[in-house]
Amino acid sequence: MSLKILVVDDEPDVQLIFRQKFRRRIRKGELEFAFAEHGRAALEVLRADPTVSIVFTDINMPVMNGLALLREIRTLDRALLVPLIISAYDDMANIREAMNQGAYDFVTKPLDVEELERVLDKAVRELAKTQQAIEASRQLEETRREKERIEYSRRLQKEFFENVTHELRTPLTLLLGPLESAFDLSQEEAVRRFLNQAKRNGRLLLDLINQLLDFARIDARRMDLELQPVEAVALGRDLIAAFRPLAEEKDLQLQFSASEENIELTADPPKLLRILMNLLSNAVKFTSAGGRVELRLVPRENRVDFHVKDNGSGIPAEQLDRIFERFGRGDAGENSAYPGTGIGLALSRALAELHGGQIELHSEPGVGSEFILQLPRHLSAQRTAGGFSSQTPELPEAAPTMPSPEVQNPATEDAPHLLLVEDNPDMRRYIVDLLQGGFRLETAENGQIGWEKARKTVPDLIISDWMMPELDGVGMLELLRHERSTSHIPVILLTAKAQADHRVEGLQTGAEAYLSKPFHPEELRAQIQALLDQRERLRERFRRDFLRPEKVKAPSMEDQFLGEVKRVMEAHLNDELFGVEMMADELAMSRRTLGRKLNALTGESPVRFIRNYRLERARQMLVTRSAPVWEVALKTGFGSSSYFTKCFKDHYGISPREAVDRG
Repeated sequence: MSLKILVVDDEPDVQLIFRQKFRRRIRKGELEFAFAEHGRAALEVLRADPTVSIVFTDINMPVMNGLALLREIRTLDRALLVPLIISAYDDMANIREAMNQGAYDFVTKPLDVEELERVLDKAVRELAKTQQAIEASRQLEETRREKERIEYSRRLQKEFFENVTHELRTPLTLLLGPLESAFDLSQEEAVRRFLNQAKRNGRLLLDLINQLLDFARIDARRMDLELQPVEAVALGRDLIAAFRPLAEEKDLQLQFSASEENIELTADPPKLLRILMNLLSNAVKFTSAGGRVELRLVPRENRVDFHVKDNGSGIPAEQLDRIFERFGRGDAGENSAYPGTGIGLALSRALAELHGGQIELHSEPGVGSEFILQLPRHLSAQRTAGGFSSQTPELPEAAPTMPSPEVQNPATEDAPHLLLVEDNPDMRRYIVDLLQGGFRLETAENGQIGWEKARKTVPDLIISDWMMPELDGVGMLELLRHERSTSHIPVILLTAKAQADHRVEGLQTGAEAYLSKPFHPEELRAQIQALLDQRERLRERFRRDFLRPEKVKAPSMEDQFLGEVKRVMEAHLNDELFGVEMMADELAMSRRTLGRKLNALTGESPVRFIRNYRLERARQMLVTRSAPVWEVALKTGFGSSSYFTKCFKDHYGISPREAVDRG
């Protein structure tokens, strides 16, 4: 970008001198000159063109002299404008006045071109320094404002966060109370099952809200400790007893040990319980069936160590620093079997530090993790100044033992076959209870199992969660759409991701419908029925069009598959021995998968499909009179004319001869 310079002088020779002296830099685009004959004309240029950066002005000019121009320039508030003076050699009084008015430097007449260039280059350097200073000041001011904005935003978020969590507790309490009463009043098995799910998950939500409130109080420095003596061994045994049903449900060994029978320390019992519950809960969640979780107490001289150890999946080294960050969940995050909220460990560390302690973590992927809570045995009473006590967490409640949802499914064999892919046991059981009776239901715990079951059974429709371990719903959907045997299966995605971009991502991957949690049961049923009706209409189209070879078109996977079927049928049209086994071999599919795929697309079994295809091709030949009846029968794979005639009449209601006559 060129530098723009305004030269103000009433002598024409001055303009010529500037053009001659700087002609090379003008041609290179480094400099650009504008000229004015007096100060008033110069002011008009400066007001109209904010890109002028340097002004060379004579002092003695008509209309408005250089000193008056300098005074006017100061009113323009142009920081990036460097004034320079052109004056007679003996006019030092005016030069001094000009410098006082803000002129940066001067040259004298007669103009020396070398001095002119020196002064100009000096002005350019000064301009660059001014630009840097202004930019630095701007960035500093921008940083200050951004810091103020962030602090203001954080303050608003904290206030909103605490207010909302407080407000949520009241309606949640009013929900849990009637649920408890309704559970006691009802004796109906299905009703009690729904109520128990609602009650248990309501308690989990209340516990989560209490943890969020604790965070807000810690941030506001309004959480203090109510200290009292705690017998750690008894507390540990109670915790293990509470977690044992959950461990048994997951087929885990749960162990407790202490190096002494009686280990006392001073602590805030609810907060200590919160820390240990979070650590044990994580260990149980992330340890697979057959694994082991251990709580071990080790007294030291001035502290007590609580070791929570598991042989679960472990944590990669690069994630260890993030695991205690608020809302930090590592890479497992959303697609973990138990994604959580990312607040449990952060809150545990904050509560441990409030006690004057700390939590250490040792972990190795594939080996397991060990969290060590280190708390001082004795705390100063000064830590209890506020007297505030957080909500005491409820001990974990195991889900009641219930029959597998699939066992209680009285649907008939011809009912639509639905596959439910959902990693949360409560949600899986809830949806099965909603849909039982009208469908043949099958379930899978994650996308990988769902994908394998879909390939094996080829269901009529799949309902899938988005966030799951091993393989999420979108990953499973991509596999389904790229597999010939499953590409046609309609999929409903269920997810807590309600933003528009997530809906678009799910639909672009190939999902036919997308429901955000929480969803209304009737909306789910309506979506299922709509997709099944749509699939039936699609079957009708395939039956109508794709049995006619000239109609096979379009690049969808379903059309491509039927195009392959048509190609195989045409290649073996006159082969009387061609049947389902040979077709399955030609299409590289099992007979069972072929049957389910063809039935899903056309509503016909492979045997019926082959026969109807032969008959349709025979009808086309008869209508166009391309061969006599006996020859058409042979060309379409019928061993005898009489059998061909019988099949043709059963299917179309007229004989082959009548089809020829009608044309």
